[in-house]
Amino acid sequence: MTRALVALVVAAGLAAGAGGCGSSSAPDAQALHDVEGAVRAVNRAIGVHTAFMTVGNVDTGATPEIIATSLWGRVMAEASGCVTATHTGATVHADFAADCMLATASMRAGGSVDIVVEPEATGGRRATMTLQLTVDGELLAGDFVVSTPNGQSFTFSADALTLGATTVTVPLVKAGIAGGGATMDALNATAGAAGAGFSMTAVHQRFAGCYADEGVATLGAVTVTFSSVTPQTGAVQLAAGRSGTLPPRTGCPR
Repeated sequence: MTRALVALVVAAGLAAGAGGCGSSSAPDAQALHDVEGAVRAVNRAIGVHTAFMTVGNVDTGATPEIIATSLWGRVMAEASGCVTATHTGATVHADFAADCMLATASMRAGGSVDIVVEPEATGGRRATMTLQLTVDGELLAGDFVVSTPNGQSFTFSADALTLGATTVTVPLVKAGIAGGGATMDALNATAGAAGAGFSMTAVHQRFAGCYADEGVATLGAVTVTFSSVTPQTGAVQLAAGRSGTLPPRTGCPR
């Protein structure tokens, strides 16, 4: 009886120890979910913008009405065969069929985008894109603002841009766009249910990629470093030599 009791106590202690290990990773799990969602929300919105705007098709010397016509012409070519678009004055409305392929971004989206083109006080132009789209099987919704001082470079901002269960607000995103993806930098942003501070430093993700493949994102006290193995495994590096795994997504390898 004594040996059996000892064995039972030891087994209970081992189970408690295992439970303790699991509970210590729970805060990181939520942060990793929110980091992944916030990075991908901004990335996908930038991808959608390429269906309407690119270097050379926004003439900041033209009226907003002329620019809207140019945006309409580009989306009709970028999503040929799976978009219905109209333009009236300085506005554009586009309805994308489900899983519509956007040529430059090489990503799929379905739903609607409404755009209002306006002059900037500094002389440039901005386009406010109201997104109501399904991407990656999740709802991407909110206002995403694209600004350009000269038609040759673009910056971005978002107020309560939501992808699935994650919301991100970011006053300024600088992005280098090439090869079907974007390298993003952002400061003074917030993300997640708690509205924690969020930033991105040289975070690169393909517009159709499962996860980011380079750069550093920080949410609150959690710093996440992406690498070339992240898109295939979801594996990331955390602070103090720890590792983590991004949440699984349908269609993504793990």
